[in-house]
Amino acid sequence: MTPETILFIYSATKFIAFLVMIVSTILFLLAKFGTNFSTEEQRKKWLINLVLAVFSSTMCVFSTSGVLPQSCLVDAEGKVITSFPRGTIMWTWNYARLARGTTLLSYAPLQVEVEWVTRPDSTNVAIFVVVEKIPMPETAAKYWNALMDINSGGVKSGEEWRFKEVVRDELFRFEREKKSELSRFLDNTDEEQQKAFEKFVRGVLDPRLLEKGMRIRAADFSNPKKKFPSSEARTLR
Repeated sequence: MTPETILFIYSATKFIAFLVMIVSTILFLLAKFGTNFSTEEQRKKWLINLVLAVFSSTMCVFSTSGVLPQSCLVDAEGKVITSFPRGTIMWTWNYARLARGTTLLSYAPLQVEVEWVTRPDSTNVAIFVVVEKIPMPETAAKYWNALMDINSGGVKSGEEWRFKEVVRDELFRFEREKKSELSRFLDNTDEEQQKAFEKFVRGVLDPRLLEKGMRIRAADFSNPKKKFPSSEARTLR
């Protein structure tokens, strides 16, 4: 049985159920009020009850699906089928037809801050980065695939936690591959070193994060035996 046939049967069943509820309501009104429409009051009662019955029957039989703002539907290849920048509400069967064979993903903005302290016997550098999710439908599939690749150990975890784990994995790889270069950054109070460090981090990590639908907003460093930079120093550059 094809998906189109299943959808047709589903819609037809819903429509038949709607008709049955309307007929049942009319029979109930006939039994309760009879067929005496001689007075204005009787006609008004009939009309009010019939309108309420039609409305409630519609709500019971036909339902709607809401889609949050900044969501998109992507196919198995990650191609965007359609996006909903402002969200939408549609009939359930319309959404079922539209969403068949696709996945609904959010591309709403999200930003995380991650600190990574390297091994004391390695580089003696503590890294602080601000990373954001790219808020575009075209990168939503890359972003969510990267998050779903994170092993949560069977524990239910949210988007922000998985986002931070992706960044931590990249920082671990960054430390392992670039420890000799990292050891050159010795004074976190030196503005020129901070600028050179951010440029260095962006050059290495941004291409990798872009493949995951993310990008660096800011980066700085400290030395574990010294105080971390003040919160004022950790501003988006």
